[in-house]
Amino acid sequence: MNQESIPLIIIMVLFLAMGTIILMGKGDFMIKQHLITSGKYHIVRLRIIYGITLLLASVSMLLMVLGISELISGLCIIITAIVVIILQYTWARIK
Repeated sequence: MNQESIPLIIIMVLFLAMGTIILMGKGDFMIKQHLITSGKYHIVRLRIIYGITLLLASVSMLLMVLGISELISGLCIIITAIVVIILQYTWARIK
């Protein structure tokens, strides 16, 4: 571990903590308020989507810290972001 990976480890721990808090149902303040107050989205599904997203982001950062290719980690983050956007406006939406 070198000096460059310390900020990445700190961010990874923060994302891991935020993801856990959201999945426990205590972090609704971290979800976009317009999604919660509009009444058009399942709050529980939004919690699942955002919580898992933050956990996946922390795993991707762990891969970078361990020396796995930054390209692979970056692709994981981009793919996760695309899937989150799709799930947010399809699966979490009240029909």
